[in-house]
Amino acid sequence: MKKKKIAILVTKEHHCLGDILLRNYFNTLGADVQCVIGNYNNLEALTRKFDIPFHYISHEGKEKHAFEQEIQEALAAYDFDYIILAKFMRILSPSSTRNTRRGS
Repeated sequence: MKKKKIAILVTKEHHCLGDILLRNYFNTLGADVQCVIGNYNNLEALTRKFDIPFHYISHEGKEKHAFEQEIQEALAAYDFDYIILAKFMRILSPSSTRNTRRGS
């Protein structure tokens, strides 16, 4: 079975992301992590330890649409099958998760 390619959205909590990154590292996830996007930068160091790109996109002082647009722009650089919310504690609008996959 072909591994799925995933992009991960996170906030401040490390336990979900840590589990995913470890499983990815040991090839037990069944997926390949393409990138991690966080609205706080405190998980950047953890992500970089696994040689995975991290994008910090703050939500503070932005309208929801502008924040989601920045996420879509970061995701556009990657080929992925799924977006995983690993303790990402923001509600995304339905339009923000459509057509974000490169080539769609």
